[in-house]
Amino acid sequence: MSSNQKPLTNKEIVFILNTHMPYVLTDGPIFQEKENWLFEAITETYIPLFKALEQWAPISQPGKKIIFSMTPCLFNQLIESKERYLAYLDVMEKIGEYEIERTTSSHEYNRFLNYRNDVSEHQLGLAHNLAYYYLDRIRDSREFWENLDLPAYLSNLFETKKEGIDAWTSSPFHNFLPFFEGDTVDHFIRRGKEEFENVFNRTPDGFWMPESAYFPGTEKYMKKHGIGATAMTVPGIGAYTGTDKSGRYRQGNLDIYAHDYRLAMYLWKAPDTTFPSDGVYREFYRDIGLDVSPDYFNHIGVEVHRGQSGLAWTGYKYHGITNEHVDLGDKQLYDLHQSKAKVQQQVQEFDRILDKNRALSNDEHTFILAFDTELFGHWWHEGVDWLSEVLQYQFTEEEVFA
Repeated sequence: MSSNQKPLTNKEIVFILNTHMPYVLTDGPIFQEKENWLFEAITETYIPLFKALEQWAPISQPGKKIIFSMTPCLFNQLIESKERYLAYLDVMEKIGEYEIERTTSSHEYNRFLNYRNDVSEHQLGLAHNLAYYYLDRIRDSREFWENLDLPAYLSNLFETKKEGIDAWTSSPFHNFLPFFEGDTVDHFIRRGKEEFENVFNRTPDGFWMPESAYFPGTEKYMKKHGIGATAMTVPGIGAYTGTDKSGRYRQGNLDIYAHDYRLAMYLWKAPDTTFPSDGVYREFYRDIGLDVSPDYFNHIGVEVHRGQSGLAWTGYKYHGITNEHVDLGDKQLYDLHQSKAKVQQQVQEFDRILDKNRALSNDEHTFILAFDTELFGHWWHEGVDWLSEVLQYQFTEEEVFA
């Protein structure tokens, strides 16, 4: 190696997952749209994520860290909703069993569609495979959830994966702290910690400030209640110059994770394109419940409560993004195998992006990115697979010119 080169250590990647859901539980008929939001997240995000973290071996696959933050509102709902979620799965299974039948022939496929869709045998096969995939997922979710003691399960997960997972709490209802006076902020931080401890019988490793919204003085309340870590955006620690460094910082006894929106935009809210917007991935907004007539639900004996329209979000989605300029009605059918190959490709692309952006990090190898947890699996259907692959991927060590 020449004297004008320097070796760089392997990357360390920290994912902060902010897990929150407003209170949506009801005591009315199952399959209300508002409540389905939570149930979809359990099926598409939380259960797949828990299973992925179970399979991850942080000791033998070092260099990655998950900070899993939950609001008390969210984890209390998960505990409280068990019976209703299982009843929801019963409805989803009924839909899935009919979808297996509906995707066996073009005639049956079009039977209840509002607009006829002429499909080839190959396209029908793609939909049929997806119907089996969705039905299997519903049944796996029931098997996982029906005998689950969630607090004990998560406490054990945090303990057995403690080399790779930190568990954080937050304000009880994701309360936006800068809106409140100091005494109220003090109350929210204290209650967030207490509710976490009451449920999980352990002290949280840190505290997520909703929306990463910091105002001067917040840290004194965290220190008062023994909070050891929090997170901020890069602009929150500097002067909004655009050149601030992300990474770990220390303020007294408080660890501060400054996450980097400039890197997170490759996965979320970029002005142009992101990984999840790739055309081979599944389209979120094309749901069979919006494609079929009310007779569909009457035929299979599912009661839908959404005004008189008879429309519902079911989670059964058969179309890919295709292209951002393609109307929803013209989306191509989704291919599971193509999407899996794209996940592998984008894990490697992510590796190269981090290498090119080492200068954004204050130590040139620690990358901190924060997301709403529901991005993975719910909004980005393939997101949990991508995250799982990143956790297990051996990132490269490169040499760069000084």
